[in-house]
Amino acid sequence: MKVTIVFVLIAFITRISSLSLQQTIFLQLLKNNLLGILNNDNLDKNCVSDLNALFSDVSSFKHWALQMLDATGKIYPGLLNGNINLIGDYDECLAINESKNGRRISGKYCTLALTMGDSGISPLATSLKQGTSFKQSYLNHYTIFKFMQNTSMTWGICVPKSCSVRNLKILAHDVQAKFKLPVEIGLTENSCSYKNKTSTINNFDILVYYFFAMLGLILVASTIYDLHLKCFGKKSNIFVAFSLYSNARRLVSATSNKKEDNLSCLNGIKVLSCLWIVYGHVVLACFFYSKNPAYVVNEWKYSTKSTFTWSAFYAVDTFLTINGFLVTYIYLKSTDRLKITVTWFYLKRFLRVTPALLAAVLVHTSVMKLLTDGPFLSYNDEKFSQDCYNNWWAFFIHPIVFTSYEQCGPHLWYMFIEGHLYLCTPVFLIFMKKYPKDVLRGLSVILLLAVIYNISVTITKNIGFTAFEWSDDFENYFYFSTIYRLPCWLIGVLSGYFFYEYKFKIPRIVNLVIWVITLYTMIELTVEQNIFISSVYNVYRSALWNGLARPTWSLAVSFIVFSCATGTGGIVNDFLSHPVFRFLGELTYSIYLLHYDVILNVFGSTKEMFYFNTDNIVSKFLSVFVEILMVSVFLYLAFEAPVLSLKYHLTKNKTNEKRDCKKNLETAG
Repeated sequence: MKVTIVFVLIAFITRISSLSLQQTIFLQLLKNNLLGILNNDNLDKNCVSDLNALFSDVSSFKHWALQMLDATGKIYPGLLNGNINLIGDYDECLAINESKNGRRISGKYCTLALTMGDSGISPLATSLKQGTSFKQSYLNHYTIFKFMQNTSMTWGICVPKSCSVRNLKILAHDVQAKFKLPVEIGLTENSCSYKNKTSTINNFDILVYYFFAMLGLILVASTIYDLHLKCFGKKSNIFVAFSLYSNARRLVSATSNKKEDNLSCLNGIKVLSCLWIVYGHVVLACFFYSKNPAYVVNEWKYSTKSTFTWSAFYAVDTFLTINGFLVTYIYLKSTDRLKITVTWFYLKRFLRVTPALLAAVLVHTSVMKLLTDGPFLSYNDEKFSQDCYNNWWAFFIHPIVFTSYEQCGPHLWYMFIEGHLYLCTPVFLIFMKKYPKDVLRGLSVILLLAVIYNISVTITKNIGFTAFEWSDDFENYFYFSTIYRLPCWLIGVLSGYFFYEYKFKIPRIVNLVIWVITLYTMIELTVEQNIFISSVYNVYRSALWNGLARPTWSLAVSFIVFSCATGTGGIVNDFLSHPVFRFLGELTYSIYLLHYDVILNVFGSTKEMFYFNTDNIVSKFLSVFVEILMVSVFLYLAFEAPVLSLKYHLTKNKTNEKRDCKKNLETAG
C-alpha cells in the first residue's frame, strides 16, 4: 500500500512539473513570437485587450486563463494513425465567464479547418519512410497522408468572445505568414459558438417554422375531434384524417394485417434492406469522426468484419427491384377491375411520396441547425443545409428533374432515380396486357443494352467498382446514374408481370436447388466485395462486376419474392413475414428520409472523436437507430398517414355514393 502511494505521489509531482514546463515554454513562445502580432491596427481594441489579459493571467496561473488554454485543442496521440481532429473541450470553453478590468470575458469556441498541401505532407512522409520500424506497405495504398491531403484537419480553439471572425482571420493570416505554415486556414461565422448564441435564421426559416406550427395545431385539433367522436359513439369523417390517435392505431394494427397474395414477405425484405442502408451510413459517419482512420483504410477494410459494410449498396438495388415489381403487379391487378388513367397514375405517386419528402427537406434545411450543438456544427450546416436553401423546390417536381445528390441531402438522390423510372412506366404498362410478348421482348432488349453500356463505360473510362476505387466518373456514370440502376428495376418489372400471369408452386426439389443457388450467389456477391478490395485493380473484372453484379442480385431477390409469395418460401417466408416487419415496413420510407439527419445530428453534436472498431460501430448503430425510429414514427403520423387516411375517406365516400345510387336504381326498377 505504501509503495502504491509513493508511485501515485511521484506521478502527480511529475505531471505538475510537466505542466509547469509546458506553461513556461508556451509563455516564452508568446513573448518572442506571438505578442507582436497583436500590434495590428485592423484588430478590434476589445479583442486585443482580452487577448493581452489572457496572456498576462496565464503567466499568473489564473483559473479562467488556464481554462481557455486547456479547452483549446492539442495534438493527441495517434496523429500518424489519422487522429487529426484536435477538437479540445467544447463545454469547458463555453463555460468561461470572467470579470476583468470592468469587462466581462466569455469563452468562444471556434473550429478551424486546416487543409495541408503537398509541401506539408511530403517531408513527414519522407521522414517516416526512413524509420526502421515503419512498414513500407503503409504508404503503398490509401495512406494517412493521402487522407490528410483530401481531408481538412479540425482544430478547436478557445478565444475571448470579443474576438470576431474577422479578427480571428487576421490573426490566423499573420500567424500563418510568420511561421510559414504549409496549411490553408478556413473559418466562417458558423464555425464559432458561445453561450446564448442565436442561430442564423432567415425569412425562409421563419416560414418553415410557421408551417410546422400550423401543422402541429391541425394534428392536435384533429386528434381532439377524433376522441370526441369516439366518446359519443359517432362515426369518423374526413376531419379525423390528421388524428394522431387513429393513425397510430392504424400503424400498430399493421402487425395483425395480412397482405394479399402472400406478399407480406416484402415487409421483411424492405426492413432488412433499410437497416442495411442505415448501418452503412453509420459506418461512414464513424469513419469521418474517428480518431484512427488509418486503421480503417489499412487494416479494417480487409477484415471479414467489414464485408457486410462494403456490400450495403445492394440494399438500394433491392428497393429498386421491389419498386419495379410492385408498380407492375399492382397496375396489372388493378386494371382488372378499374380503369387507371395516366394522370391518376402520376398523381397517386405524387400525393403518396411528396408530402413526407418535402417535410424531410424542410427539416434538413431549417430545423437541423436548431438541434445540433457541437464542434462540427458548421461542417454539417454549411456542407448540406445550404444546398437545400437553393434547391428545395426541385423536390416538388423530382421525377422530371435530373439532378445530383449534392442538391439537398447526400441520400436523396435515390428519389430522383426512382422518379425517372416511374415517369417512364406508363409507356409500356398500358400495352403490357394487349401485347405482352412484344413489351417483354422490348424490356429485355433495353435491359441487355443497359448491361452492355455499363460494361463498355467501365472499360472506356477505366472505372472501378469497390468503395476504395471511387472516382468522379464512378459517381457521374454509375452510382448516381439512372441508366446504371435501370437493369435492377427492369428485372423487378419483369418479375411483377411473371408473378401476375404465372402463380404456380415450384416443385420441391427444384425449389430447394434454386434456393441453394440463390443464397450462395448472394453470399458470394457480398464476400467478393472484400476480396476485390484486397486485390489489384483490373478493369475487366470491374467491367463484369459493374455490368452483372447488381442485376444478378436483383434476380436473386425476385426469386425470393416469388417463392415466398407462392407458398414455397418455408422458414424464410415465416421470418420475412413476421408481424414486427409489418410494423417497421410501414416506416421504411420515413426511416429512409430522416435517418441521415439523425446521424448528422448525433455525430455533429459529438464532443470527442470516435474510436473505430466493429464493436463500437454496432453499439453506435443500435443507439442511433432508436432515435431514427422515434422521429420516423412522427414523420409517418404527421405526413404519410394523413395522406392515406384522406384517400381512405374519399374512396369510402365515393363507394357509398355508388352503393346508394345502385339501391335507388333498384328501387325505381
